[in-house]
Amino acid sequence: MYQIINGGYFTKHPQTFSMERPLGFEHHVFLFIRSEAVLCISGCTYTVTPNSYLFIKPHTPYSYSNPNGTYMDDWIHFDCSEEAIKQF
Repeated sequence: MYQIINGGYFTKHPQTFSMERPLGFEHHVFLFIRSEAVLCISGCTYTVTPNSYLFIKPHTPYSYSNPNGTYMDDWIHFDCSEEAIKQF
């Protein structure tokens, strides 16, 4: 079973935007990235293209931004059982 905590659709941020969660978040996070982005997840850096997505487990350190322009994404914070996430 999944429980959605909150979310946003077509969220748009200026070039100066940077999301930083050095201790992660207490819920699972789903990001559908609509712009170019640079992500740092558990100390590893990735550059992604538009229409990329990722799931972030609870308490995973992460940050993201688009140093080249506007950052856009859809996002959901949610809880679920380990069994439910394995079936995803």
